[in-house]
Amino acid sequence: MTILITGGDSALARTLAAALAAEGPVRLLDRSFTSPGPDGAAQAPGDLRDPEAVAAALAGVDVVLHLAPYLAGRGRDEDAVTALDEATRGSFVLFNAARAAGVDRFILFSTLDLFARMPAQWRVNEGWRPRPTPDLSQLCPWLAELSVRENSRVGALQSICLRVGRIVDDAAVASQAFDPSWVHVEDVIHGVRCALRYGAPRRPDWAIFHLVAPGPRAKLRLAYAA
Repeated sequence: MTILITGGDSALARTLAAALAAEGPVRLLDRSFTSPGPDGAAQAPGDLRDPEAVAAALAGVDVVLHLAPYLAGRGRDEDAVTALDEATRGSFVLFNAARAAGVDRFILFSTLDLFARMPAQWRVNEGWRPRPTPDLSQLCPWLAELSVRENSRVGALQSICLRVGRIVDDAAVASQAFDPSWVHVEDVIHGVRCALRYGAPRRPDWAIFHLVAPGPRAKLRLAYAA
C-alpha cells in the first residue's frame, strides 16, 4: 500500500509518515520542503492546483491522506487567497486526479472546530451540520469537505472524512490548562489506521468520522460519535 500525504512539510504529516511506514511506502506532497522527511518517506514537491504535478505525485499511489486543508490557518506561511484556492480548487484537482489514477481510498482531514460554537451539552455527532466561522482554520476544511463530498458521487473512489480536534502530544500539554478540544496524536494515528481498513457498504461512498478524546471532559463525546 503506497500512501500520499499532502501538506507534507508539516510536523503532522511527518509524524503520520513515520507512524504509517509499516503500512507501505509513504510519499509527501507539498509546494516545497524545509528539511528531509522521515526515513523511508519520499518527497514530491508540487502545487495541489497543478494537474501535472499532482498526476506525477499520484503515480502508483493506493491511498491519499489529504491534510492540507486542515493545516490552513494553523501556522502555515500562506495568504488567505492561496489557502482558500488550495482548499477548493486544489482539493478538486487532487480528488479527480486520484480517481483517474485508480487510487483506492481518499482520506480527508477536517476539524471539529466546525462545531465549536455549539454548547458542550449538545450531543453532536457526524450527522450534525457544521457551523463554520470565516476563520481560515475552519473555512478551508469545510470547503474541502464540500468539494470532496460532491466529487465522491462519481466513480468508485472510497472517500472518508476524519474530523479531529486540536492534536497534541504529552510534551505539548504538560504545562497547559486542560482544553476539551484536545485529541492525542496517538489516537489520531489509530484513527487513520482504522480509516485505511474501513470497509464501506457500497461504492462510491462518503463517510464521516469524528476522532475525539475519550472521557467525560471532552467537548464532543466519544459516546455520541458514529
